[in-house]
Amino acid sequence: MSVRTVMIGNRRFKLPYIDLIPYDDDQLAALTNDIREDGRVIVPIVCWKEKKKSGEDIVIDGAHRCVVASDQKLDSIPIRYESFESEEEAVAAVERINDIRRQSTPQQVEKRRRARVDKVAELARQGESTRAIAEKVGASQSQVQRDIAATESRGSVDAVNGKDGKKRAANVVICKRCKRLGGKPVKGCKQCERARNQKAGAAAKKKAAEAQADAKVDCFKTPVPAKLCGPLFDPWIQDTIDFLEKTSEAFRGERLRDRMAKKEGKFPFFNRKDFVDGCALVIDYLDQLLTHLRERRPAAVCPSCEGTGCGHCKMSGLVPRIIYAEITKK
Repeated sequence: MSVRTVMIGNRRFKLPYIDLIPYDDDQLAALTNDIREDGRVIVPIVCWKEKKKSGEDIVIDGAHRCVVASDQKLDSIPIRYESFESEEEAVAAVERINDIRRQSTPQQVEKRRRARVDKVAELARQGESTRAIAEKVGASQSQVQRDIAATESRGSVDAVNGKDGKKRAANVVICKRCKRLGGKPVKGCKQCERARNQKAGAAAKKKAAEAQADAKVDCFKTPVPAKLCGPLFDPWIQDTIDFLEKTSEAFRGERLRDRMAKKEGKFPFFNRKDFVDGCALVIDYLDQLLTHLRERRPAAVCPSCEGTGCGHCKMSGLVPRIIYAEITKK
């Protein structure tokens, strides 16, 4: 199947994922109007770092911006390169980024969410760690833990098979109010549902912590020396990524650019262009911070020194994925 391409200046951009996030006529018209008014594309597109060529890029996010920029005969477009290990990871990134920007309909978002939760549940049943699952589905580790908790909570009131072959009701988590009303959960009780989710979430976290403690291996199944377990499994990195993702999502969700456009006439001393540029810069800087953390987080024991410390790992014993790949290729 042929892949759509566009030319911007003297550079070719391939758009293999443009149909994943369809634009209606109103969205495309609004985007065209914004780019025509600004005379440029402000928010950088995201391209596949490993597949960059001298005169060609593969666009992960921003395909519609590329189309409009080409139609408007722009000479260039801002680009940010990110690393992806597979087509699956690239597709997950497209969907995640556009869900955040609210460009997908609620039905599309829910459909993809259900598909992700089902896949997470299947991988968890196969014994995959939450870290491995997160990498395969393109989500954060904390999101994977929430998905596992959700699937466990849905099954928390089902019947279970005992060792004697008899079916018994599973342990039912109910709220205090329902206990007073007869000891059974009232249909649709929100408090019971909240209690089940809390119990399932705690169980999922405990299971993930136990699995991580038992495994003591890096992303490539290499045993991790005890002195390197702290830095490799430090929760601060993922907590920071989760915080920045939530901050970025909240900032985008405010749609400040659109609000400024509507309020501009009432506040003549506001400069719409400066405001819009500032919003774009904030989003871009948040994306850069996320990229920095994701690409540079320790992922494996250094294959060059096996964790003892060398120039490749800057004497830390650990390397990011990209450095690991460079070392193992030599």
